[in-house]
Amino acid sequence: MSAPLLIRPGARYECHGDGTCCTNIHLLGPVSRAEAQKVRRAAGVVFPSRKEPAVDWHDGIKGLVISPSGATCMFLDNNARCRMHAQLGEQEKPAVCRHFPLGTTATDAGVRVTLSHRCPCVSVGVSRPLDERRARSVLALPGTGSIVPANRAEGLVPWRGRRTVDIHTYEAWEKGWLERLDRDDGEPIESMLRLSSADRLPKLKGTSWNEVTRRLANWVRDEDANDGFFCAIRWTEYALRGTTNGRQPPIRPWSWTFDRTAERSPTPTPVRRVYGSWLADEAWSMTWAVGATLYRAMADWAARYVVARRIAARLELSGIRADLAAAEGIMIVDVLGAADPWAWVMRRFEEAPP
Repeated sequence: MSAPLLIRPGARYECHGDGTCCTNIHLLGPVSRAEAQKVRRAAGVVFPSRKEPAVDWHDGIKGLVISPSGATCMFLDNNARCRMHAQLGEQEKPAVCRHFPLGTTATDAGVRVTLSHRCPCVSVGVSRPLDERRARSVLALPGTGSIVPANRAEGLVPWRGRRTVDIHTYEAWEKGWLERLDRDDGEPIESMLRLSSADRLPKLKGTSWNEVTRRLANWVRDEDANDGFFCAIRWTEYALRGTTNGRQPPIRPWSWTFDRTAERSPTPTPVRRVYGSWLADEAWSMTWAVGATLYRAMADWAARYVVARRIAARLELSGIRADLAAAEGIMIVDVLGAADPWAWVMRRFEEAPP
């Protein structure tokens, strides 16, 4: 409890209820065994005649998750509101639901509060600045008020090659980088990511982007066509092909949530800020510092930035507003970053040019 919470300068967030977070673009969990019991009791109150299990075992994570109802959480109502929250109170929800899209990473300087851009409430529209008081109210455990970091990046920060730096040296570099990213205008983001062009993928060692595309296609071939997570991977595979040769793009099972985003934010958000704030939060999270150097992480961000832009360009062709298309592309590549096949890709990035 004594560790300070560190909020990224300029971070903004509040829940607008778009509903994306409660869909199957990601797991509805994990939940602990104690939380699973609470979910089962809540299901008995909210759905007294329901016979299906409220909690399932997920083989992929070897843990428990909340059962979906189609493409959404079973507790989501027709207005994209949580029935558990409405009938039993926020504190009855599992930690993963209370906290998202906020996350935490412990560093030597304190606990960084991170934001996931799988949630379009983070990417698009007007939100209040996030401050320590509000972050603590979201992240603190009921009863104790303590905060347990979800990730750790303590000790020396991997910089480039075999070089490491202390957290204060890293913070001095990061400060200027964040200021240049999270703004409406400024130098092109691709130049900050050391890309030769906005559509040129970074180099890989020992493999090719054609091989990555093939692996992604094989990975999702036999998976549920309507599953949001696997649709995100299919969109990545579609974008990586570069030329689609008349192929229809994958379906968008989450499209209704972005319709809600458009309704509550009629004034477009500058597209550069949509991409820049995402990259600022990627850097601020420091989750990359476990297993990668800063410059290898930068190659990862560059690759996913190119994929997000390609997806956004295709969505714009179908009439979707530019900032919403960018936010949807970012949501997809945020999901991609947590997928098992992408961990294989991460190990094969060449570090970004210094």
